[in-house]
Amino acid sequence: MIHILSQPTLEKIKPDATSFKDPYLQASAFCQEEITYQLVLCSDEMCGETVSYEVLPGFTTKLYQVKPVCVSWPHYNDDLKKDYCIDSPGFLPDILDPIPLKGTLLINNNITVLWVSILARQPGNYIHSIRFKTRNYERTANFSVHVLPLKLPDPEFCLVPYIDPQSIADSYNVPLYSDVFWELLEKYFKIAHDAGVDTIILPIFPVIYDREVEFKPVQLIRVIEENKKYRYNYDLLDCWLFLMKKCGINNIVIPPIFPSFRNIQCPEIICQSGRMETVLFDANADMRSSEYTTFIRRFLKAFLLHLEEFKFDGEVEFQISSRPLYIDTEAYKDCRAAVFDAIKRRKVTDALVDIHFYDTKLSAMPSIYLHDLKEFLRDDITITCHTVSLDINSSADVFNFLIAAPAVRLRSMGLFSYYHNIFRVLNLGFNLCLSKDGKAVDLKLDTDNGGSYPSGSCSLVYPGMNGPLSSVRLKQIQLAAQDFRLLRLVDRYIPRSKLLKLLERDFGITPEYLDVTAESYLKFKEKIYEYIEKEFLKE
Repeated sequence: MIHILSQPTLEKIKPDATSFKDPYLQASAFCQEEITYQLVLCSDEMCGETVSYEVLPGFTTKLYQVKPVCVSWPHYNDDLKKDYCIDSPGFLPDILDPIPLKGTLLINNNITVLWVSILARQPGNYIHSIRFKTRNYERTANFSVHVLPLKLPDPEFCLVPYIDPQSIADSYNVPLYSDVFWELLEKYFKIAHDAGVDTIILPIFPVIYDREVEFKPVQLIRVIEENKKYRYNYDLLDCWLFLMKKCGINNIVIPPIFPSFRNIQCPEIICQSGRMETVLFDANADMRSSEYTTFIRRFLKAFLLHLEEFKFDGEVEFQISSRPLYIDTEAYKDCRAAVFDAIKRRKVTDALVDIHFYDTKLSAMPSIYLHDLKEFLRDDITITCHTVSLDINSSADVFNFLIAAPAVRLRSMGLFSYYHNIFRVLNLGFNLCLSKDGKAVDLKLDTDNGGSYPSGSCSLVYPGMNGPLSSVRLKQIQLAAQDFRLLRLVDRYIPRSKLLKLLERDFGITPEYLDVTAESYLKFKEKIYEYIEKEFLKE
């Protein structure tokens, strides 16, 4: 006999679990909101049972089987902060493997978990049903959905990832820029788009963010020297942009032009002269030198001109530097001024950060952003538009506050971002695969990357047989962005100040603390739906 139990997707279900939370059988939603729940299946039969299943019509449904990923180092052993995951394994690296809406499963006494995703389209009360059959009996799992007659607003909060091309080549053991590579890259773009990504970081020259994470050099624009002048080959860039647009990703962020004020080293830009390849600016070159600033200004102007010729109609944003601090203000102004004529009228998605943010280890305090620092910038540099972003990789404290914790912590990023007016999350580890001894690491088996990632790995997707597979982590970020939209809708009816007080009361939310459980999170959401329906949707 098989047993079926419905659980929220904010809970990690271990393969050897013997106890569970109360059944999760119903949820409310707004129109166009995605609702998720898990079905836990196990069998009493020693040899297991073959079970056929079928999702009954009525909803747009996606079905996944949850496949556990091991975690070899689940927390910082020497840190007792309650924001870290101390006595439980990292909860988030698990894989969501898509399965058909109709098929068969072998169920045994180990737990099988199905992740169910349904889209609420029209207001009303509905039942979502999945029928299970064995040779001897039949059971139907039902989930009740109450859809309110309000539509979620368009996305505002989003994930901006760096999709590392070398990691794709390493993971699948294919040559960089081969036909197979481009086919795989398209699949990575597609899974990113399906997760709500509309903007990515574009590696037009070698990406440098932090020397602790060594990205292998990738340069989409080839620099060619002829008669002491430079010209540029855009073939690789055009292939990249074409696949982006094909998959629905419209906007790009240019990675740090002046990577770090800590070591003032230039990116190692490769230049071809005849049959020889040389590094234009080696690791010892000063990125504030006139040689570098003159070259990069001309490089950027040529790049933006090519985008016009390519008829690229998306937004282009620039990062001036990687994690500049207050003490870097003068250097930051000089570098920004050096390229201002090349990037004027473009968005800058940078942040100047108070050095005390790191000294005091405030685990999730938002950075001090440029729109709050106009007095530090030259008057002739007009700040046109800036997006408030949180780089979750910029600090171990930030990363672990949100990532190295149960799924509900990452899901609550939507609440946290609404509370702090954060509209972007930058993530460098979308598919990062750090090689060891020249060999690609299997992210499903070696997850901690030398102890750097106590949640299990920094990756949001994992290489599958035919392309990338989503992690639970990526799905929770997608749902967090949806919850951000939900709160933006609700604050049309409830004053923002009142919503913030609710967050403070129910979750004790502060810049460095968030007290949230799966039960409290779901209860809070239902309370919001009930209040909106009772006070503003009366007949």
